[in-house]
Amino acid sequence: MLENELNEERNFIKEMFPHLNDEIINRLFLSSKDINIVITKILDNNYDGLYLNLKDLTVNQIHQNIHKKNFFYPELFNNSFIDVKEGDKNHDYVINLYEKIKYFKNKSCICKDKRLAQFYQQEIEKLHLEIDKRNRKRVLAVLKNTLKKPEMLDLHGLYTKEALMFISDYITFFKPLEINLVTGREGHSNSLRPSVIAYLKQHNYKVVMDDSPCVKGTKKKNSDFNIKIIKSKF
Repeated sequence: MLENELNEERNFIKEMFPHLNDEIINRLFLSSKDINIVITKILDNNYDGLYLNLKDLTVNQIHQNIHKKNFFYPELFNNSFIDVKEGDKNHDYVINLYEKIKYFKNKSCICKDKRLAQFYQQEIEKLHLEIDKRNRKRVLAVLKNTLKKPEMLDLHGLYTKEALMFISDYITFFKPLEINLVTGREGHSNSLRPSVIAYLKQHNYKVVMDDSPCVKGTKKKNSDFNIKIIKSKF
């Protein structure tokens, strides 16, 4: 097949399946030059990976028909740009925003002018919105790094609620046969580890606990897919 023809077929696939990125399309054409076979693989979800490097991930299939709006972090499952350096930058910036909130609250408490007090309150609300925005960037940066090693999903750096939201997204999207959730050892993770264990149990998982930093569980036999969390090496 001529290079021009191959490029035309790649462009055709891009138009027909806009959720696929160049890496996946190239991988599909490496597996076969026959566009009919390529399309069949796409329709059967018979391909690996997303925009991230997930070569070591064990996946039954990727369910592209799931609506992204049902995810807590849809940016992780499309081609949205996520700056992995945002975590460090946002941490310092958010601390500064909290200091500003504290300043405005103090001013508001001693202010006798209602109009000025209202102004301070509006500024506080704006700062809280900015903090929420920055915190989301921080979480996405942490999770993008986490997904680079899908064989061991490290939940450090996340608040408990954020971790549970991510686990929900991950299981819903990937339907993995195996998963490792690194939470920290018992006694060192007073909220995250117990909450992850409770979440898995609530979602029909048999959880096995030991002194490793990884939570281990297996989907019960009457479920449609399995989760298996292997022991950490550290």
